[in-house]
Order: sequence, then structure tokens, then C-alpha cells
Amino acid sequence: MERTNFNQRMHPLNKYLNHRPDYLALSKKYHWFAKHVKGRALDYSSDEACNALVKVLLLEDFNIKYWKIPDGYLVPTVPQRLNYLCWIKEILQKNDPVILDIGTGASLIYPLLGVAEFNWNFVATDIDEIAIQNARKIIEKNELEGKIMLIKVEKTQIIREITQNFDVSICNPPFYSSDYNAESLNGYGGRSNEMKTPGGECKFIGDYIDESWGKRQEVEWFTTLVGVKSHLKIMMDYLNTQFSNVLIKTTTFYQGKTLRWGLAWKFIEKTITIEEDNSSQSDN
Repeated sequence: MERTNFNQRMHPLNKYLNHRPDYLALSKKYHWFAKHVKGRALDYSSDEACNALVKVLLLEDFNIKYWKIPDGYLVPTVPQRLNYLCWIKEILQKNDPVILDIGTGASLIYPLLGVAEFNWNFVATDIDEIAIQNARKIIEKNELEGKIMLIKVEKTQIIREITQNFDVSICNPPFYSSDYNAESLNGYGGRSNEMKTPGGECKFIGDYIDESWGKRQEVEWFTTLVGVKSHLKIMMDYLNTQFSNVLIKTTTFYQGKTLRWGLAWKFIEKTITIEEDNSSQSDN
């Protein structure tokens, strides 16, 4: 399947569905971006080029005037991250939700996009003090203190420390087990705690599911990205066997030539229901 077909299957709310970034035009408008563009192409193997792409898209399309992350931290892909939020908007169907971003990272990408595109409010958590400090600087430089709050959490907990109410929690978990070498990624990089966790994403999401039961009064919807299709079924089966009163929604995200999946669940007063929706996709 060609890359353009994946783009055509993005979520209908995603501005990049019909507005692909024009690298040549952006290079003419922003001189600091020009050195990374050859013709209309970008060198995705370069950390510096990938960072510059995020910076220019946030500035041009979302009016985020300051964005910078420390060397070695995960560089997000903006259209794909936005598509996850478009799916969240479809699920919630409300105008002013409060979102819990689990593991926001140094980039703070989900809160930035959610505030700029939908005017949502966020509480963002992370276990990494450097990531928290960098995210705080991004918030202050863009004067977003009234929209985004940061919380440092312990490594052994995902949502158990959270005490306030949320409409939804979002999560882009570490996809890989501890033996994964994050240096194998191209220019998007990522530190160890961003890319890998003992037991891999199944263990992480399973722990997330376990903790969600204790937070069912505080959080309406729990959601996560899933990196491996077989893991999606495992997690759905786990929800089914552990709980009899859960509503599950799933979707597929197309990201360039890579597939990711979305899993959402909420606790309700009736037997299990599964809703599969393949209309929400994303681009890398």
C-alpha cells in the first residue's frame, strides 16, 4: 500500500487529511528549516531534521512559538499524535473535557496539540524529572499555565496517584521490552524509559487496566495506543475476563507505512460490549 493511501485514511477531523505539509514552502518561510530540505524532501534519518520538522509544524499550524527537547528524547510525529486526539474527540463528543496525559514526555506533544486544536485542558504526568522540567519550560514560554498542569509521578505507578476527575486518560506506552535497542530507530530517537519497559507494552497496558478499575469513579474513559496488533486482542480479552461491566472501543491508525491501534474502555452498568471502528487513521 502506498503512503498516499494511508494519508487518505486519516481521521476526518485531522487537518493533515487534506493539508499535507509543504516542506519547500516551509523552507522558504523559515530559514532555519531550509537546511533540512532538499527539493521537497526531508532527511528523516537526521535527529536535527526531525526536531526541526516538529518545531516548524507546531509554529505554522498551531501557533506554538516555542518548542525544544533535550538531545536523545523521543521526537513525536505531529500528524499521528493529532489523529489520536481526533479519535478521543470522537469518543467524548464534548467541548470542554479535562484530559489526563500519562507519560507526557519532554515534548509535551499531546497537551500542546489538544490545547491548540480543541482548547482542551490537561494534566500531564511523567516519571522523568528532566522531561518534567523541559515540559514546564514549554508551558511557560507559550503562556499555557492556565491550560496544562504537570505532575511528577513514581515509576511504579501509572494512574494510582491521580486524585482529581478526568473525562479521559490518554497514553502512548513504551512499546518494547527491556532488551530492545532504542538506537535502532532513525531520527525520532527516544530514551530508554520512553521506548522500553520490563515485560513490554502488554505488561504496561495490563498494569494500566488493573489500576483503571480503582479509578473508575475519577476517569470516564481510559485509552491507550497499542503498537502490536496481537497485543490488542490480548488486552481486549484481558478486559473481558477481568470485568463484566466494561465498554470497549478500538480503532486502527495508519502512520506512513506503520500501523498502530487504539484501545479505549469505560466501566458501565451492563455486560461487555465491543465496538470496532476502522474510520480513525493517522499519518507519520
